[in-house]
Amino acid sequence: MKKLIIASIFLFSLASNAHAVFVSYDVVGRADYADIGNKFGLSKNDLIRANVRFDDGLISGASYEEISLGEMSGNSLAISVGLVQLTEAQDTGYTRGFPKIEFTNGQFSGINFDSTNIFGLQTSQLSNSYLQSVGSFVNGEDADNNLITANWQLDNFTVVPLPAAVWLFVFGLVGLVRLAKR
Repeated sequence: MKKLIIASIFLFSLASNAHAVFVSYDVVGRADYADIGNKFGLSKNDLIRANVRFDDGLISGASYEEISLGEMSGNSLAISVGLVQLTEAQDTGYTRGFPKIEFTNGQFSGINFDSTNIFGLQTSQLSNSYLQSVGSFVNGEDADNNLITANWQLDNFTVVPLPAAVWLFVFGLVGLVRLAKR
């Protein structure tokens, strides 16, 4: 039984390296500037949010890395700025591997996203508007030339709890250990 447990642990460690787990992170930022009456419905000091879901096996800890959230990547992004809700598919470079998230030395360092003239799909109020995120900086302009700026808070990148498969594995190991003791 001891050999079975050791073999199970060894096989699981190989599988976890070959098939990394998709993780979900929440990122929060704060508006630094917002023109009064902007169509984003954003005021100074309002929070902006993003949820990023990606394969964490793509992070090696190198000095600088980008992870694509574009078409066919299997990764996703949802951004909420005031009244505006955007997804990765609304990035103008979606079919070319954009948007992307950035990591420096294994730590989150920003989001690259550009939705120039995409807002018209949501409401006519926001047509001819744009929202861009480059690294930790976010800026946007509505059709009336009202500006907003914000920054992602790089220290506010929190992981969503472990997937159920990890907990099942742990409890399965505990069960095997108890069975082995009988």
